Amino acid sequence: MAIKRPKPEEIVVKLRQVEVLMGQGMPRIDAIRQIGVTEQTYYCWKQEVRRNGNRTTEGTEAATKRE
Repeated sequence: MAIKRPKPEEIVVKLRQVEVLMGQGMPRIDAIRQIGVTEQTYYCWKQEVRRNGNRTTEGTEAATKRE
């Protein structure tokens, strides 16, 4: 059975979800568990988004502006 890997846009949405939950007073670890990933995966995703300069959403924004 193949492993399902989330698309870059989905990763950004999940990271934002954690930020929102933390803003509502939920502890970080509980917010990470609520989105359904491990703490290690969360930090890897966060580092990847920082490294890429959030390029993952640029393509979707450009596609929406063209329509």
